[in-house]
Formats: sequence, C-alpha cells, structure tokens
Amino acid sequence: MQKILIFGGLGVLGFEITKHLKKNFYIVVIDVKSNLYFKKLKLDKNVLYFKYSNFSQIKKIYSKNKFYAVIHCQQYKNKKFTSSDIRNLDLNLYKKINNINLVIPLVSSQNYINHINRNKKYVGRIINIASTYGLISSSPELYTNTNMGNPVYYTLSKFGLVGLTKYIASYYKDLKVLCNCISPHGIENKHQK
Repeated sequence: MQKILIFGGLGVLGFEITKHLKKNFYIVVIDVKSNLYFKKLKLDKNVLYFKYSNFSQIKKIYSKNKFYAVIHCQQYKNKKFTSSDIRNLDLNLYKKINNINLVIPLVSSQNYINHINRNKKYVGRIINIASTYGLISSSPELYTNTNMGNPVYYTLSKFGLVGLTKYIASYYKDLKVLCNCISPHGIENKHQK
C-alpha cells in the first residue's frame, strides 16, 4: 500500500482528507496538536500519528519512508489570532504562525524533492493547502459584528505558500515533481468560538 504524508491531518480539513485517503493509502500524519489530544486518538490500522516536534523530525520521517505524495494542510491559530492586525504586531506570534504555515512546508518539500531526486523513477506529488487569502486580501467588512477575522500573519503565510507552490512547479518539473495548491475559502468549523 502506498504512503501519503499529511501535515495537519488532525485539523478540520486535514481530518477529512485523512479519513478519505486512508481507504486506499497508508497515511502518516504529523500534527501540532497537544500531547493530550494524541492520547485520545483511536488506533487505526492505516494511519500513523506523530506530534510535530522540530525540523529534524521531518528529515527523519522522510529518510525512513517512501511517500507517494505529501499534503501540507497545517495551520496555527491561537486565542490572539483574530484580534491581531498590522497595528499591534506580535512578532513572536508571527514567527510561530510562519514556522507552522510556511516553513514546515518548505522544509518538508526540500526533503521530499531530495528523496525524489535520489529515486528518479518516482513521480513526486506535493499538494499545498493555502487559502483564498493567499491570492487576494480579505475585506474587513466581511468580519463586522463577528468574532472572526483575518490577521496579517495568516495572509502573509498563505501568500508565501502559493509562491512556494509556483516555485516548486517551475523549478522541479524535470524531476517529475508535480506541485499543486488548493486555495479554499472559509471552512465552517463547529468547534470555532
């Protein structure tokens, strides 16, 4: 059974992707959820879960597995997420969001492309889940009288993910690395407060 690596496989969108793909593939999930969340997971014979720890973990997972595809759909949001804007930047929060939303896909793609380069008979597949707000800016009027918003950090990281996708698609087609980006609009989350 071929393997697919999914970053963010426990998020709203990632969970649905994992649930669908595990019917035909062996799924390795790396997520940023808390340790407590991982303890509550039910075992599944076609899914292996890891809590994200650091960039060296990514390299180690690629060195021990051959993946048919990798999907990057992780994102980070904390309690301050929707109340942040360019007037009250929290650079530490920006770094954390950027590390998860953009740097993890960059490091993962680097390791995946190197793997494909060593095994030239494979066709690589990278799918990045960005956002509409990686293509256009949101309108603040959409969020009037709601508890939602679109902070500048999110927009920057998702624009970066779209740019990374275009770069990989342009520069690594000779290695047979197919790189695509899906940019959905808002996804209803029943757990969002």
